[in-house]
Amino acid sequence: MFYFFIFIFLLCSSVFAEEELKDIRPPVPLPENFLWIFILLGLLLLVGIIFLIRYYLSKKPAISKIEIPKKPWEVALERLTALLQKDFIAKGYIKEFYFELGNIVRHYIEDRFLLKAPEMTTPEFLDHIKKHSPLSADHKLLLKDFLNCCDMVKFAKYGPTEKEVEDSIFAAQKFIKETVVKQES
Repeated sequence: MFYFFIFIFLLCSSVFAEEELKDIRPPVPLPENFLWIFILLGLLLLVGIIFLIRYYLSKKPAISKIEIPKKPWEVALERLTALLQKDFIAKGYIKEFYFELGNIVRHYIEDRFLLKAPEMTTPEFLDHIKKHSPLSADHKLLLKDFLNCCDMVKFAKYGPTEKEVEDSIFAAQKFIKETVVKQES
């Protein structure tokens, strides 16, 4: 309602205003030499485009050397070498050594044969590979002896001899290398 009265007031005041309305101004002519204005605007636009391109290129990650994923046996052998370099046996960390050694072989089996070895107990895993496994009978027997030895050290507090430690390392290496040769040649 308030706006209605303001509208009426403005309408009446413009009708009764004593001033006369003025005409609009004529168009302003462009200067004779206006080429420099277009050049300046073009340069500003070019600088802006260059700035935006450089900004987006700096945000884009640089293309780095594409890494080819390593084969499961390469990863396992590297992890085995790293474990041996830790020298757990000389430091007296036998249980930790066997824990890592068993995990290396179990993860290799998972990556290589797509068997969920790390998630199963040793008896479950051995039962599973009896029924559903591409492994040969020799490899199954090697795995059974190896995993049982690891479990004895990890859970039964068994103290292996130096010969048994060397045999375990050899068994892990043998299993990894033989499965590569037989399955990937």
